[in-house]
Amino acid sequence: MMTPIYNQFLTKMETEIKEKSIVVAQKYHIEVNEEGLIQALTNARKFYDEGYADGQRDAVKRGEWKKYGRNLGECSNCGEIVAVRYKFCPECGADMREVDHAD
Repeated sequence: MMTPIYNQFLTKMETEIKEKSIVVAQKYHIEVNEEGLIQALTNARKFYDEGYADGQRDAVKRGEWKKYGRNLGECSNCGEIVAVRYKFCPECGADMREVDHAD
């Protein structure tokens, strides 16, 4: 999830890129459809955002502890047996926190 400050920065940056892209195209006598250029840049951003979200989602490994007694558990992701007090498996990094499936 991106913060509002980050989004403000990206909006300013996108505006500057759009403006400068048109100026550069004109400088080199390249005929540019301004609306088409802006649409292409907007689409590029949309595809980037979608890919970023997919990557973030796919990067999080999830697991759960298969408990052995009160203090030990086996990671369902890598099989390592460790103290179950961890929120992440210290061996593979899998997130062991419960996931709310109320979607």
